[in-house]
Order: sequence, then structure tokens, then C-alpha cells
Amino acid sequence: QDVVINNVRIIVGNGQVVEQGTILIRGGRIVSAAAGAAAASGVRAIDGRGLTAVPGYIDAHRHIVGGRNAEAWLKEEAPTRMREFLEAGYTTLMSAGGAAEPVVALKKAIDSGQMKGPRIIPSAPLQVGGNATPDSARDAIRKMAAAGIHFTGEVRVDNVNPDPKELEVIAAAADEGKKVGVEVAVHAATVVAMLAAVKAGVPKLVHSPHGQWAT
Repeated sequence: QDVVINNVRIIVGNGQVVEQGTILIRGGRIVSAAAGAAAASGVRAIDGRGLTAVPGYIDAHRHIVGGRNAEAWLKEEAPTRMREFLEAGYTTLMSAGGAAEPVVALKKAIDSGQMKGPRIIPSAPLQVGGNATPDSARDAIRKMAAAGIHFTGEVRVDNVNPDPKELEVIAAAADEGKKVGVEVAVHAATVVAMLAAVKAGVPKLVHSPHGQWAT
């Protein structure tokens, strides 16, 4: 849409606050956000006096699909849940885990205009325990990249005694991810787990070390 918001207080996000400014949007994208007025002929005008505009929030760790029946959730609950996120100011949700298929389906529905919602960044699960091997992990990472998925869901590492075999698998996945553009995310809730993940080459840690103090 094409619209101009006048007389609005703008919190820029870098510490700067514009007490009275103008936000100009053309083709659904912000063209400018600055103090004073902006030349905006031929667009709908909104008076933002008394209102504050802030950058859209990004939820970088959201288990998006709720319930056990993903298909039912997508049909019955997703439109309401996604509208709630928009109304709360979230413009992007990053999947933290779970099956990739329903999250990708949700993304397609929003991207195509079938549903209103924030941008969805999907993830896919990565198996590192059981029969997983470095080769199987590399193959899984390549399949994610081929599907247009650039992040794994959170991979759990034992917070007390990280399994060397699992760490070997994670290291292979992280290495392959650097080649094909997929970031491996590890659930690290202790300093021990964090250090083990970093040593394995993991680029993304989720959760703070709430299991231990970090110096």
C-alpha cells in the first residue's frame, strides 16, 4: 500500500527518538522515516498525532505451530494466532523447532496473501543422537538448503556431560552448514554446553546459560 503517517513520534531503534516525524510508505515498503514533513502526493494520509511508531519486533525463538495436529492448527487456529502477533507488533517469527512442513506451509500461506501474518523464517529438525552419523547430518543439512531452509531447530546438548559422539555429528552439520548456508542452532543452557557447542563450530546458541553462572 501507499500511505504517509504524519505527526508521529518515531522510536528509531538505535537510541534516537523523533518527537514529531513522518513515515512514508510506497508499495508496502518504508521509503523514509524522519523528522518533519515529507513530500507525499497521491498517497493516503494518516494523522499519527499522539501515537508512537517503533520498528517491528523479531521473535528469534518461537515454537510456532501449537497442538499435536498441525493440519488442524493451521486451518483453525493459525489465522487468529498470526493476527495476534501482528497486533502485538511482531513482523518476523523465527521457528525454533518442530517439524518443518507445517511451518513452511504457514509461510507459504502468508507470503501468498492467503493469511495475514508476520514473516516466517522456517527451520528443520536435525537428528544428532541415536543412529545419526556425521555423514547423515551433512546429508540432512544439504536437504534443508535444497528446500530453502537456512536454520535448524534447536539441537539439545546435554548440559552436564555433552556426548562426544553427538558433538562430532553437530560439528559435521555445522561445517556443512557453512558451505550451503544453513546455521545450526544448539540449545545450550549451561556454560559447559555452550563451550562444547562453540568448539564444535556452532554459529547459533539459543537460551542463556540459566543452568550456570557465566563469568
